[in-house]
Amino acid sequence: MLLRPKILVVILAAGSSVRFKPGPKALPPPKGADLLNLTVKSLRLLGLNSPLAVANPAQGEVIGLIRELGCRELVNPNPERGMFSSIRLVFAQSQGEAALILPVDAALVSVDSILSVIDHFLGLPQRDDLAALPAYGRDLGHPPIIGSKLVKELLAYEGQGGLRGALAQRGGTEAETQSVGLARLPEGPLPIENSRLRYLPLDDPLVLTDIDTREDLERFNQIKKNSVFVPKPTPRKALTLLALAGVERKFDHSLAVAAGALRLARAIKSSALELTFMGGLLHDLAHGDKGHADRAMERVLEIGWPKELATVVGRHTELSENLRAVLKLIPRTGEKLNDPLTADEIEATFCVHLADKYIKGPKLVDLETRFNPDWALERPEAKPYIAQRREDALALDLWFKRRLNDPVEKILTTPSDSPLEGLLAMANGGPVGPLI
Repeated sequence: MLLRPKILVVILAAGSSVRFKPGPKALPPPKGADLLNLTVKSLRLLGLNSPLAVANPAQGEVIGLIRELGCRELVNPNPERGMFSSIRLVFAQSQGEAALILPVDAALVSVDSILSVIDHFLGLPQRDDLAALPAYGRDLGHPPIIGSKLVKELLAYEGQGGLRGALAQRGGTEAETQSVGLARLPEGPLPIENSRLRYLPLDDPLVLTDIDTREDLERFNQIKKNSVFVPKPTPRKALTLLALAGVERKFDHSLAVAAGALRLARAIKSSALELTFMGGLLHDLAHGDKGHADRAMERVLEIGWPKELATVVGRHTELSENLRAVLKLIPRTGEKLNDPLTADEIEATFCVHLADKYIKGPKLVDLETRFNPDWALERPEAKPYIAQRREDALALDLWFKRRLNDPVEKILTTPSDSPLEGLLAMANGGPVGPLI
């Protein structure tokens, strides 16, 4: 069973904002720069819905906003002692969790970069003893993530330099300690022997965001506007995103659909294997929300990932007119088709859509069982939709059968030697994967 990672997500918002007038910068305009709302929005796109926000007791409006946004609150009674005083309060409350530290000053860091750091950390052996630090160029940035055992050690740190100084002391060499103390990436091959620090160079300049003044805000917004950074989904990051979404997101079903869709894609010799696999993993990312397919598609786009992946995710329940036209079905609306799809989008969408229809929970079912009219007994208004989806699924099933040497059911239930399928078995340190 895929497990949700134990990560304490922390927003540091107890600064005095003396240089951001009128401030505080965490508040919405015109007083502030809306940094708290931006940070919470980014975290929620990753399924991190209840971050712990550290506040200044003198900033009642910020505390009110923390509550309004659904964050857990922690008031630092002595914020004048600096950021590390807030971090130590947080570490004292840790319950065996890793800690992701995101200053509200760094609100412009991309969602994809936050996910990349989490994914990198989760892939580290003995990660409880380590810290993962993102970097851009030669500079270290935000957000760091610190393993649970290291959190307990850093709680006792009494030296100089705050969190950066505490982490620097965990370097493997004097040179590494000096570099980290200056927020610089160490020279030479990484990781360094005996070091408890791991580094993740990223292409995102906004990991270096530090907004103290309105001039800083303008400068970093300009950097964001001119940046050539393009968020990029990977199979591992998609699996991490699924894990962060929580147990309500039907892990077993999503893993089974990802494997089944991948097997279909390989069987028709599609070139869109990764796209298909990631679409299968994420198709129920927003399950439980109203219009969950559309909401999942929106989340993929808001993270900054490509439209092609959003299309695959968003069309797992209803085929678009374009896709129905490929199957030579009569368009339902008569509208003129536009926004033509690529071959990769079509094949990946078809694979995920049909796998989702054949797999109920983690188990294989036939299409007649899946579209049993008994579903509509308590909701007569749903009957036309079920009939339409059944028609689409049968047409799609025929499309595949004309291209396969084996029955669809056999393809879906025959494990492949794909590294992508192997990724499911290694996920989160335990045996997981399709149970079909």
